[in-house]
Order: sequence, then structure tokens, then C-alpha cells
Amino acid sequence: MCGICGIVQPRGTTVAPEVLREMRDAMAHRGPDGADLYIDGHIGLGHRRLRIIDLSDLAAQPMTSGDGNVVVVHNGEIYNFEALRRELEQHGHRFRSRSDTEVILAAWQQWGPACVDRFNGMFAFALYDRAHGTLFLARDRLGIKPLYYHSAGGVFHFASEIKAFFALPGITPRINDARLPEQLLYRSLADEQTLFHGINALLPGHSLTVSADGEICTQQYWDIAFASLLDAPESELEEDVLALLLESVELQEVGDVPIGVQLSGGIDSALVTAAMARPGQPQVQSFTAGFAEPGFSEFAEARAVSSRYHTGHHEVVQQQRDFVDALDTLTWHHDEPLAHSNSAGIYSLCRAAKPFATVLLTGEGADETFAGYHRYAWLQKHAAARRWLIPFAPLLPARTSGRLASLQLALTRSPHEFIALSTARGFGDFATHLDPAAVQQTITRRATLLARASGTSPLNQALYYDLKSYLPPILMRQDKMSMAHGVETRVPFLDHRLVELAFRIPDRNRLRGSTGKWLLKRIAERYLSKPLAWRAKNGFSFPLAPWLRDASGLGGRLDLIVAETSLSRRLLPRPVLETLIAEHRSGRADHAEALWTLLALESWKTAFFGGK
Repeated sequence: MCGICGIVQPRGTTVAPEVLREMRDAMAHRGPDGADLYIDGHIGLGHRRLRIIDLSDLAAQPMTSGDGNVVVVHNGEIYNFEALRRELEQHGHRFRSRSDTEVILAAWQQWGPACVDRFNGMFAFALYDRAHGTLFLARDRLGIKPLYYHSAGGVFHFASEIKAFFALPGITPRINDARLPEQLLYRSLADEQTLFHGINALLPGHSLTVSADGEICTQQYWDIAFASLLDAPESELEEDVLALLLESVELQEVGDVPIGVQLSGGIDSALVTAAMARPGQPQVQSFTAGFAEPGFSEFAEARAVSSRYHTGHHEVVQQQRDFVDALDTLTWHHDEPLAHSNSAGIYSLCRAAKPFATVLLTGEGADETFAGYHRYAWLQKHAAARRWLIPFAPLLPARTSGRLASLQLALTRSPHEFIALSTARGFGDFATHLDPAAVQQTITRRATLLARASGTSPLNQALYYDLKSYLPPILMRQDKMSMAHGVETRVPFLDHRLVELAFRIPDRNRLRGSTGKWLLKRIAERYLSKPLAWRAKNGFSFPLAPWLRDASGLGGRLDLIVAETSLSRRLLPRPVLETLIAEHRSGRADHAEALWTLLALESWKTAFFGGK
């Protein structure tokens, strides 16, 4: 809903308004409806507003409590704020606005840092407690909303987007060189570091406190509990999941602005659409993005859902030229290299949706909680085979390919490393050309994410790993591409109660054979045609391969990869890069994913470092 930022300097100094204003306005796209500052000597808070709940000036931020002791800036929504407000009123709190932000202030005064445990929402907020001289930051449980920070020379900064830091005097972008191998292998980093040196992300489900004497302390307040699996009939599990999903959708429709749906041809957004189109509700506005190229859109499936639920339907057809022209702009909005080429689809869709809806509900998050990706079946199959094939691992040749390569991978890595490698898209193309120590450090670091899930099933471990490493960059894509146009996207499948329930559902009810999202598909039969409910997962496919072969289009940018000043040349030998390009252009091989990873890296370098 907004962009937030702030500065904490040493006591005895005063935050310069013009500096804080520059930082804030670097994120003007996140909040086109208003802007303000709060400065109290050495502490300053900035806010850009996107009006969604309580459109009046009473809901403007930075917001100060009635007694003047607490100030907050908030990005996101607290969906259960009305219930919390009623509870807080019983404790004697009084409210001037109808906003969820004011509920955060009262909740802090009532419960202190434990207030985050009571919030159901997507949020990133910073709260200055004047009485104690502390700054408290918190990010929602799943990392739906971004929050970054930088600390150096006794000065602490935070912001919703990384680019805001570069509006500050003395802070210039620097590449986090040590983590470039991980970026190549995974297209993102899996901990608090970013690809900019010295700039960290507050992790999902974490809070951070800057004490009166400047000490910084982070704390995790939420994680998957791995409670015992539910022993109930499948029909009962269906009802439990459906009830929570319907409640989540209804909660997330809160707002005083038009709300629509980002509708693909898959069952996740279709279920959200069906839940929104309940009797007595206004007509749902639905938005679908796709391509003119055959096989790269799900317009027909989305139209079928729209027709069934009588939505006001809008389609966005993306052209290659538009994508090429917008690539550097997309990267600037994303802050870090684009992990997914289909970010452009969300960007275009939200631009088209803005005149009709300020908020869009989406189906994101269902794959990572209800086992929607094809690799889960692959991982489960190999996990079962490991137990009796490990003794034969020494007999495999040193270099393998195809199915034999995946078998060798399964047998020569620890179970946690094997899961960690399952999302390494660039492993086959890049790993043998990178520093082996750096590659192993990356795999080891990511495998440690699974420590908490040890003792659970391989499927639950893989889902937990994705929740911690694969989902956050997807959510950042969703946030950054939508907020580029002042549009807020919401994710009903990531209501933390629904996520917690999903991790208690037995494996057979989520993944059966090679069919993922088993339980959701059974639920979808109630709302969709059977063929649509049970069709194979397609994902938001993108015509990367043909576009990268088009010298007059995206393929014309491949020369950036082999240029003397490219980041790619610092990481990989030029002959390797030239081979990838030549084989793909000729059609002898499909290196689209590898080339996209490199091109995204070069676009990032161009956007933030120019030709240096």
C-alpha cells in the first residue's frame, strides 16, 4: 500500500529533511496519493501513501499516537484490523481514523513487540517508541512486503526499496561480489544479504530493534511449527482448507478502493476468482496477461473462468518489442536482477489494471504450500530410490547427462543438499565453470535452511525449503512489478493459518503420483469444469527461447553478455559464453534459461552501475 523509509543517526544530531525527502521520493511510484515526513532530532521517518483503507487525511502517515509517544510508518495491510480494533477498544483505546495503521499503534501500546503475533496480514512497518528511544521494524511472516536496511558509521537506514538508499549522500551501489555465483545458480540469494554490498533484507517472520544506544538486534517471531500431521478423512481436510481459503479471500477484500483479480488459466487464481464472485458481491474485474505466440498464453482457460463467474474481463497481449524496451525499467523497479522473465507480464497487467482496480488478489503461494511444482514428484521419487541405490554410486561415470545425471546428483549429495539443488536453474550450465569452493559454499548455506525441517518427510522438507528460498523472490517480483504502477497485489493462499494447515496435511493429500495440489484440485472440481480442475500445471510461460533467437529483438541484447565490461565475463570464460549463445541461436540447444540469467544480470548492471 505504500513506501516507507527512515534514518536513525547518533544522538545529538538532526536528520536533514531534504535528505529524508530524497530517500522517500525515490519510491514515489509506491505511493502516488500523498507524502510526509516525521523528524524528531536524530530520528526521521518518511512515507509515500497509496490510499486503500480510509481514504481520508486521518489515515495519513507518518502516524502518531494520541499521546504523541509512538510514531509509525506502515506498508501493507493488517487484514484482521477490525477485530483487533474491537478488542483494543475493550482495553480502553480510542481511535480517530478507520485505518489499520492506527490499530498497529494501539496494539504496540497494549502488547509491545508481541503485537506482531496478533496481526493477520502482509506488512512491513517501522515504529518509533519515543519513551524508550527505540525503533522497531517488523516484516510479515511470509515476506510478502519488502523491507531493507543499511547500517554504517553509527547511522541506520531502512526502506521499502533498495534504490532509496542511493538517494542518500555517501551511499553508492556496490556489488556483493562474493554472492554472484549464487545469483548465477539460483537467480536470487537465500538469506538476509542482497546483491548490493552492505544492504540487507529483513527476513520474513523477523523483527529488528534499534536500541537507544544504536545497538541492532534481530529476532524471529514466526516459523512453521511442524506439528503432527492431521489424521482425518480427505473430505474433512478439503472442508478445512476450503473454509480457510474462503475466509482468507473475504478478509483480503478489505479496502475502500476497487478490488480485482489477477486471473491466469490455473486453478489457484480461478479458486480466488470463484471465492470473490459469491452472491451479493459486485462484479469482479479480472485481468490476464499473455502473448501472441501460440502456446504461450492461457487466455482460453482464463476466459472460461471469467465466463463462468461473469467477471469484467481484460486481456493484455505482450509484444517482444515492448519487453525489450522495458527491460531496464523493469530491472530498476525490481532492485535486483530479475529472477523471472515473466515479471514483465505482471508489470504490463498491473499497468492495464490501474484504471479499474487499485488492489488485485492473486493465486501466488499455492504451489509452494500444496505441492504444485513438477519437481516435488521428481524429488520424492529420487528420495525413495536413494536408500537402495547409494551403494552403486561409485560405479557411475564421472561425467553424466540426462536421467543418469539426475541419479548421480541424488546419490552423491546429502539429502538436504539434494533438495537445495532442486531449484538451481543454472547448475548444469554454470557450476563446472565457477570456483568449486564458492559453489559448495552456496549449496551448504542453502542446505542449512532445512535444519528445522529435519525429521519430516522429503516432501515437507522440499516445501519448507521453497518457502524460505524460492517463494520470497516470487513475492518480490509480485510486489515490485505491481507497485511500479501504484497497484497492490494480495495473496490469499499465504494467509499464515492456511500455510500452517497445509504443512499438517499428509503427503498423499497434496502429492499423489505425479499429480501435485491433489487436495486443491479436488476442491476446484466444485467450482470449475473437471478438465480445467485437473489440467497439468503450465505456469506463466514466456517465449524466451524464440525471442532470444531473434537478433532484431531480445536476442540482439546477447552481445551484452560477452562485452569486455560485462559481469558475465568476470564469472565465466568467454568461450563458454560464446558457446551458449551460438548453440542457442542455431537451434542446436535450448539455453534460454541460462542466457536469461546472464542477460538479467547485465540489465541489472546497466540499470544501477551504467557502463562501468
